Amino acid sequence: MQKLKMPEVVSQTGIRIDLPITGMSCASCAAHIQESLSALAGVNSASVNFAAEKATVYYDKAVVSVDDFIKTIKEQGYGVSISRTMLPVKGMSCASCVANVQGALSALPGVVAASVNFATEKATVDYFPSQVGIRDFRNAIKDAGYELVETEKGEDIVEKEQRERESAYRSLKGKVITGAVLSVPIFILMQWNSLGLSRLIELSQQIIFFLQLILATPVQFWIGRQF
Repeated sequence: MQKLKMPEVVSQTGIRIDLPITGMSCASCAAHIQESLSALAGVNSASVNFAAEKATVYYDKAVVSVDDFIKTIKEQGYGVSISRTMLPVKGMSCASCVANVQGALSALPGVVAASVNFATEKATVDYFPSQVGIRDFRNAIKDAGYELVETEKGEDIVEKEQRERESAYRSLKGKVITGAVLSVPIFILMQWNSLGLSRLIELSQQIIFFLQLILATPVQFWIGRQF
């Protein structure tokens, strides 16, 4: 997982971030958190709104990080409201695709951290559900040129992703077998005279070329289309 990243706003008093806080029960809790955050080196100002359950911090990111804020809040006995989801992504074919998807998700306001596993074709996202959601993730992934596996209401996203993966595997396996079957006669036609088959069946060079074209067309434009 990459280093935690928060939505940032640059102001005259430094970088601003908003942290949703959990566990506060009174105004004294808010004051306690505010004091702890304000005491950190690099923090220009910090305020905690008990009603909104949110901490607003202005800071120098060269001195202090969001990790420090989250650690400080947890040390005081409170929490930061962050949700995590795993998103099956279709269409990735290389490490560059992984970087594109990860960058698109990380750029969304409300996303704390995002990582993409090319081997499993899944993106793991830590985020604030009050600021961003699945629809935003879907749009960001689509804008980057990829697809988020869609599910029907109540359907398990992992099960659907597995079914689609198995279906894609069966389709690819069928193409490989078909390509192999068609490639054998193509090879034989290429070596027709060298193999001595012209003594059995006399074929002109034009007919041989025409038969090769018929057999090679589906290999080139159907089986090999995705490449």
